[in-house]
Amino acid sequence: MIRIGLVSDSCGDAPLLARALAALDQAGAERLFFLGDRWADADAALAPPFPAAAAARIRARLARVAGSSSPERASGKAPAKAIEMVGGALACLVHDKADLTREDIANATFLFHGAADAPALVQIGPRFFVTPGRLARPEAPAHLARPGAADRGAGVYPPARSDPHAPVGAPPPQGTWALLELDGTRVDLVVFGADGQEGTRLSAQGVAGAQVKIR
Repeated sequence: MIRIGLVSDSCGDAPLLARALAALDQAGAERLFFLGDRWADADAALAPPFPAAAAARIRARLARVAGSSSPERASGKAPAKAIEMVGGALACLVHDKADLTREDIANATFLFHGAADAPALVQIGPRFFVTPGRLARPEAPAHLARPGAADRGAGVYPPARSDPHAPVGAPPPQGTWALLELDGTRVDLVVFGADGQEGTRLSAQGVAGAQVKIR
């Protein structure tokens, strides 16, 4: 079985990203894909007090891309896109799937992306679009805060787009990271909460279209 660790959209929360990367490392992920947005979050997460030996092990297996708001991408120091091999199949990594070109989609079997409100594993023909969802969410701008929230000392967030019925001022949905498991023709996305507890398992099994064969 091949295991690929996936995490995205840490929104500057380096300690939370550090916990997710450590958990993916302990879960036996052969590769770890950080799908942005902030390129520097990975460096901050793996800096001391993160154990040096574990940080070196993770860096050796880590591939990452930068989102459009990352200064490193604007300066040309960080890529917007990365190409990886996953079990003998070509994979394309981006932060925002809007950055995918027709050529990317035509050539890649796996298309990994961030900037998604919820984890997803979607098979379209022989291709898999995969996202771990957001690890964290940025705080809402001040003008979106519900009156009186500051007096309670609690952060206020806008409703998640995935839940149109969420009340204004509700806490954000729990962040997620994921582990992609490839075993023969089976493709599963095991989703974990930001607290490390295993949640849902998404599977491409039974979806119409060709399935990838992992060599």
